[in-house]
Amino acid sequence: TAGGNTQKMADERVVAARDAYRSEDPESSRRVHSSLLPGASEKHSKAGEFIKGIVYGGLDGIMTTFAICAASVGGTFEHKAVLLIGFANLIGDAISMGLGDYFSEKSESSHAIAERLKEEAAYMNNPMRERMALAQIFREKGYSPQDPATVVDLFAENPDVFVNVLLMEHKGLSTPDEDDSPAKGAFITFISFILFGALPLLAFLVFGEFDTVASVTDKQFILSMCLTAFALFILGAFKDKLVGGQWWKGGLIM
Repeated sequence: TAGGNTQKMADERVVAARDAYRSEDPESSRRVHSSLLPGASEKHSKAGEFIKGIVYGGLDGIMTTFAICAASVGGTFEHKAVLLIGFANLIGDAISMGLGDYFSEKSESSHAIAERLKEEAAYMNNPMRERMALAQIFREKGYSPQDPATVVDLFAENPDVFVNVLLMEHKGLSTPDEDDSPAKGAFITFISFILFGALPLLAFLVFGEFDTVASVTDKQFILSMCLTAFALFILGAFKDKLVGGQWWKGGLIM
C-alpha cells in the first residue's frame, strides 16, 4: 500500500542517517535530511536571513564609521587623514564582519547537523524511549496526559518529522536546509557594511579640503552627522518595509 511504502521509505532514511552518524560525516547527513518525504519538507523563509545580514552589517557600518569620523575630527586631524582612517576602518571591519558572520553560521550549522545525527541514532536504537521523552516534553508544557501520546503517535508515523520535532523541542535546534549558505549571508553582511558605512564619509570625500584641519564646526562634519542620521533612517525603513511594517516608524525608531 501507499502508506506501507511511505513508512518503508522513512525507515530507510533513518537507517541512512544512522550510517551517516556512525561515519561522522555531516555532509552525508545533510544530503539525507534534504531528501525529505513528500509533505514533510520544511521550507524556511529567506527573508529573515536577508534582513539579518542587512541590518547587522549596515548598523555596525554606520556607527563604526561615524565614530571614526568623530574621533578623527576631535583629534584635529586633517580631512585627508579622516578619509584615510575612515576607509581603512571601513574595509577592515567589513571583512571582519563578513568572516565573523560566515564562521558563526558555519559553526551553528555544523552543530545542528551533529545534534540531529545523535537524535536520529537515538531514535533508531530505541524509538520507544525517544517517544516517551517527547511526550514528557509536551506534558511539561501543560498538555493533558492524553494529548501528548496522541501527538507523538502522529509524529512517529514519519521518523524524519519525529526527529525534527524532538530536536526543536528538546534542544531548540533546526537542521539547516540544503540551500542555506553561510557564504551568502556573509556576503550580504559585508556589502551592507560597506554601503551604509560609507555614507558618513561622503561629506569628507565630496566636500573635504584635504589639507584643512578638521573641526566640529566644519560643514563636512555637520553634513557627516546628517548623512549618518539619514543612513539610520533608511536602514530602519527598509527593514520594516521588508517585514510589512510601517516604514516611516521603522526609520524613526532606528
